[in-house]
Amino acid sequence: MERMDQSVRQDVRQFLARLLQAGALPYQERAECGRHLAALGDPRFRTDAHHLPDEPMLGFVTVPEGEFAMGDQGQPVNVQTFFIARYHTTVAQYRSFVDATDSKPGDARCLQGDANQPVAWISWYEAVEYCARLSEWLASEARRRLAGQVDGATIERDFWQGLASGDLVVTLPSEAEWEKAARGESGWTFPWGNSIDPGKANYKETGHGAVCAVGSFPEGATPYGVLDMAGNAWEWLRTLWGSDENTPQFGLPYTETDGRENREALPTVLRCMRGGAFTVEASRAASTFRDGVVPTSRDDADGFRVVVAPPL
Repeated sequence: MERMDQSVRQDVRQFLARLLQAGALPYQERAECGRHLAALGDPRFRTDAHHLPDEPMLGFVTVPEGEFAMGDQGQPVNVQTFFIARYHTTVAQYRSFVDATDSKPGDARCLQGDANQPVAWISWYEAVEYCARLSEWLASEARRRLAGQVDGATIERDFWQGLASGDLVVTLPSEAEWEKAARGESGWTFPWGNSIDPGKANYKETGHGAVCAVGSFPEGATPYGVLDMAGNAWEWLRTLWGSDENTPQFGLPYTETDGRENREALPTVLRCMRGGAFTVEASRAASTFRDGVVPTSRDDADGFRVVVAPPL
């Protein structure tokens, strides 16, 4: 592969990316496409932009303001417009900020996966620190783009202008934001419908047995086009669970102002995780399944994705 002609290499990369994104292959073959893309350089991501997706808003997807039915009981909850990452934060993205800040991860295994896989072995605090660093860089990038004027749709200009002004920041999703992004207004059990399907998510019964490249299950996209919100890797949220692992202090119905969005809570207070992982059965990959985890915890299936939203 290292001796491959550059033009051929580029053609192969693009071909593999199209195969991965088309979703027509069995998941085992899609997983191989992802693995080879990691070795060749995944063209879905920009090496000059901290390996964020090569899209107009660097991989952030708009979730419009509006009401949706949250939880198994379908509580009506309204959220403001926000922008959520299409993919989990990847190993390459996390490594880029580790290198830029000359920091040392709490567990070196977080950097040992393929570049285009979800970063794992990450504590809640490390995910929050990544958000702060990315927020700084995106604000700087927004000011640079606005100096040259941003072309494109109004929503793209709103995205960049909000980042430049500080009206928008990078953070972990709240439970309400995460669940709306996963289910939309449909009230489905899974991002794509009410029936589990091993061709649409990487969970225990899929049989892969490990994380795979982000976006390997395109047919499992949410109504907004967000990928891997069921399975592959768990996702840290900013919302608190409480101090008792078995009984959430902050349960449903969801109330944003009851203290559950307090980022300064003690390390003894568990944080919410959503989305399931390659290690769990289908019921734990459902869009309504909630879990609470100690924020200092790290595991081979613990990852995160970020949102751009108004600061709390």
